[in-house]
Amino acid sequence: MGGDKFKYLFNNFLISVAFLLQFTAYNGIGNLQSSINCVDGLGTYTVATIYAALIVSCLFVPTIAIQKLGLKWSLAFSFTGYIVYTAANFYPEFYTLIPAAIYLGFCAAPLWSSQCQYLTVSAEKLSKVAGKTTESWVNRMFGTFFFVFQLNQLFGNLISSLILNGGFPSKNNTMTPDDEVVAIQDKCGLNFQSSAGGCEEIGGDYSDATIYTLMGIYVGTGCIALCIIVFAVNPLEIISVPAKENTSTLELAKTTINHTIRSKHGYQALLIPLTIYSGLEQSFLIESFTAAWVSCAFDPGWVGLVMIAYGVTNALFSFVSGVLEQCLGRKLIFAFGAVLNLSLIIVLLGGFLLPDPNNVLYLFLFAIGWGICDAVWQCALNALYGVLFKEDQEAAFANYRLWESLGFCAAFAYGNALNSYVKLIICLVFLILGMAGYSAVEVINARHPVKTVKKETSSDEEIVEDGVENKAFGNDNTDF
Repeated sequence: MGGDKFKYLFNNFLISVAFLLQFTAYNGIGNLQSSINCVDGLGTYTVATIYAALIVSCLFVPTIAIQKLGLKWSLAFSFTGYIVYTAANFYPEFYTLIPAAIYLGFCAAPLWSSQCQYLTVSAEKLSKVAGKTTESWVNRMFGTFFFVFQLNQLFGNLISSLILNGGFPSKNNTMTPDDEVVAIQDKCGLNFQSSAGGCEEIGGDYSDATIYTLMGIYVGTGCIALCIIVFAVNPLEIISVPAKENTSTLELAKTTINHTIRSKHGYQALLIPLTIYSGLEQSFLIESFTAAWVSCAFDPGWVGLVMIAYGVTNALFSFVSGVLEQCLGRKLIFAFGAVLNLSLIIVLLGGFLLPDPNNVLYLFLFAIGWGICDAVWQCALNALYGVLFKEDQEAAFANYRLWESLGFCAAFAYGNALNSYVKLIICLVFLILGMAGYSAVEVINARHPVKTVKKETSSDEEIVEDGVENKAFGNDNTDF
């Protein structure tokens, strides 16, 4: 029993470390794309392409990959897409980055679907060998994963800051004159738009040797991550219905789409706006805030330090949110995230945080607040999907990535065409719609609680839960 418990927990830790290393590279590059590859919108269009391909792949690739390769080898295969994309950044052009972005997009869907399913199935098995409810282990495993995973923002941006600046950037002690500050605020912040000449305001001209050093380090971390999955992570058997040999791509896509339409009580459809918002809010910080408030008023070297504050806060609160949920309940955690996120959006829209080269502190304070919010959305939404759709995890997590990726794709697609003010309005609308949909899920569940239904498999198989107790959805002192 004790050995099995250690095995599941250790594999969760190994996967978390592998994701940490891989996304140290991916997010380190992604945070800089709209700054160092700003001309002609190359960076923004590249990231948009990744998520456009991811949307398509969510419809059928996760099911094929997981059923044909299993969870472990789906993870290993998917990591190759991130390594190829990182390597393409050695020579950033449309004909190198766009094909690499398409391949990465097709790898990302099975990566996240297999990761979510690996953790959820591990939690189910842990509940049988170590006691406590499945919901308790789901919440704890996702909390642990995102605590380790979100440290990628610390290491990825620390590396980029040290390499791009030859050390930590320092603020010029000379005060910028008021007239220059006003000119910066007219072009940056809410008014920033890259297609309207915003790229001219972003500093940073780095040598090929500097870029090669940075990308070489990132490729190395990606390769180590792949080795961890291949040589250290144990395969995990799952109970799933085998795909028919003649199942077409169209039929697989229909399975994913049907989950949206036919999920119990319409839960999936109601969660779509909040899932899309999860993509919008992450992309706003990566694509808009880093370019419009950080690079435009200072230089790209500051992006890494600001994102470190975001990443460390995100990681710590991912862990803390699991503890708070046990004390306060899921409803209050979602409400806290929504109120804080709404407040931060209003602060920017109201012009209370204008780009000011004489004041760098507000950049870090805002990043810290946004990191807390993102921790709520990532941990709570992933765990919610894992419990709500326990009987149909492949389609559920494919839907999660599909709709979240739609938010990413839309944000990066209109990134060059819209200014920061309009982007914030879009975020605000989806936050309100998302919380309305989530609230409806809670209301429906209170009126029509999901029953626990157990069905027998073969004599040598364990009993598998197809539903969950209503208490998992309440705001009492549960572990979810």
